[in-house]
Amino acid sequence: MWHSEPNWQSIWVGETVFMKAKLVTILTVALVLLSVATCAANESLWWDQAVSAHGSGDYQKALKLWTRLIRSGLLKKHALAQAYVNRGLTYGKLKNKSRAERDLRKASSLEPGLALAHLMLAELWAGQGKRTRALKKLNRVLALEPANLQALELKTELLLASKDLESAAAALSELANHDPKNAKVHMRLGLLLFRLDKFEKADHALSKAIELNPNLHQAHMNRALARQRLGNYAGVVKDAAKVIQADPDNQKAYLLMGAALAAQGENQKAADTLSTAIELGAADPAILLKRGLLLAQLGRSQQAISDLDKVLKKNPNNFQARFQRGNMHFMQENFQTALNDYNRVLQMKPDYLMALHNRGSVLAMLDRKQEAVEDYTRALKIKPDAESHYYRGMLYSRLGKAAEAIEDFNKSIELGGKGPAVLFERGNAYYNAKLYQKAERDYTQVISSSPNDPLAYLNRGVTRSKLELLDEAVSDYTKALQLDPTLRVAMHNRGLIRERKGDLEKARSDYQAVLRLSPQDPEALKGLERIKAKMDN
Repeated sequence: MWHSEPNWQSIWVGETVFMKAKLVTILTVALVLLSVATCAANESLWWDQAVSAHGSGDYQKALKLWTRLIRSGLLKKHALAQAYVNRGLTYGKLKNKSRAERDLRKASSLEPGLALAHLMLAELWAGQGKRTRALKKLNRVLALEPANLQALELKTELLLASKDLESAAAALSELANHDPKNAKVHMRLGLLLFRLDKFEKADHALSKAIELNPNLHQAHMNRALARQRLGNYAGVVKDAAKVIQADPDNQKAYLLMGAALAAQGENQKAADTLSTAIELGAADPAILLKRGLLLAQLGRSQQAISDLDKVLKKNPNNFQARFQRGNMHFMQENFQTALNDYNRVLQMKPDYLMALHNRGSVLAMLDRKQEAVEDYTRALKIKPDAESHYYRGMLYSRLGKAAEAIEDFNKSIELGGKGPAVLFERGNAYYNAKLYQKAERDYTQVISSSPNDPLAYLNRGVTRSKLELLDEAVSDYTKALQLDPTLRVAMHNRGLIRERKGDLEKARSDYQAVLRLSPQDPEALKGLERIKAKMDN
């Protein structure tokens, strides 16, 4: 009996292969120059010249023209506010942040409803690391213009920088609503929702991105990750295949596909896929470990050991690799090597139940039964369960401690271990304790649930012999031989009873049947000698 790791998929999910999209930062001042609808001729000319100078990069000339316009006294309030915005933007280009801020403030005071002035101030403050002030201004912009994409974008970035992911997701969701055809916005929303463990919503957002742009392979990659968390392994395989089709050397896509195939029980395909991933890059210990686990599940123990050896060469303290290598050596009956691995595992994790169980099994195979009992006793202190009581009971039986064995089997049954194996072993313990009626009862229950078990009939026959139920014992031995004609013990025991009852011909026939299977069986030879002597007399 040995235990393997029960939940291989969870190991895989814990690996970080999440691909983050590069989030575009817009913290530099975006220069949007305004025009005016109504100005006097000179002012209109100066305005056009200022716009032209700014556009050509002649910021000093643009600055003089904006200043002339502002000082002219001829601009109406709205146009004056626009002029302050534009001069503020020009100051920004000249790296004069204080004057840029002063002009933008002046513009927002002249025209509180001028969203651009508030937006430019927010961008200026964001660039200076003044996130709280910038966010406050952005909220003002969005109150004036709820669909202002630039404001929503900047708000998202500032909230991400502040690690307020929930609020950032809400802002990005608004951006997606107002810019529904922008595949990259939907993809970014999907990535953010993934980080918030909102995998269904992430799947939906990434699906929208893919619908808008089927060739957005990063969205396929990240949707595969979301679907992995949702247990949609068929979806993971499909998305990973899309990525591989576009990028045949994408190692991470092969990793995801391998994990999904393993989760679906397609271990051979999963192992092959991981082999491709290993060929594409360095033999990463994490990938070797995963392939080793798969090979172990496929029963390819030597190949699994080879992978796990490489993992342990890189990191001798990888307890999972060492535990699984111990299991593989156990399967190959390399019990001492398996024991060495389990010992190291338990040095690292003294309360690791599966390692305690497995080491107990190895010690039993090495005939170190008392040490095995101690491991199961430790396991029971950590977590009392039916299985540990059952195996410790078996060890007690083999150590000749029938009372302790019976107590463990009773406890195993109490905890839910009601299978025929527990009853069979308790029957053996009752027999060893000379409690033959209880032993017969247990064997009868085993036969009731497993009527084709020859050993149950054999052991009940032995027990009935002790109870002087000789005819019933002969019937049990006969049934055991019908189920397994090679069961020499049943032949010999039936011969003994027949000899005892004086049915010498049938007894001789039984002993001869034993010798046909084992010509040098000493007990059968002695039986024939007794039969001959009795017949001669």
